[in-house]
Amino acid sequence: KLDKVIDLVIPRGGNALVKKIQTSTNIPVLGHADGVCHVYVHPTAATAGAPIERTTKLLIDSKLNYPAACNAVETLLLDAAIPQDVVKTLLADLTAAGVALRGGPKAVA
Repeated sequence: KLDKVIDLVIPRGGNALVKKIQTSTNIPVLGHADGVCHVYVHPTAATAGAPIERTTKLLIDSKLNYPAACNAVETLLLDAAIPQDVVKTLLADLTAAGVALRGGPKAVA
């Protein structure tokens, strides 16, 4: 048993592999399932210390690099405290990169 030397198992693979590992060990397993992957953008991502361009690159990569992966971004959550001019720039850059944007009434206003 390796439960004294391994703190956490993060398997890469399908649901069947993850379930098999979860049922065969006492080590905590960070499992994943089919679901919606979110990225939350904190207001500090739009400050001078963390230029929004870096955030934009991360979001584009997270969505477009390998969109068939189970961990590709499907939902973007922008903190309400992010200035609207920054939000508009971020969304325009995502659209220009080919990301389709959808949102509820408040999001698209």
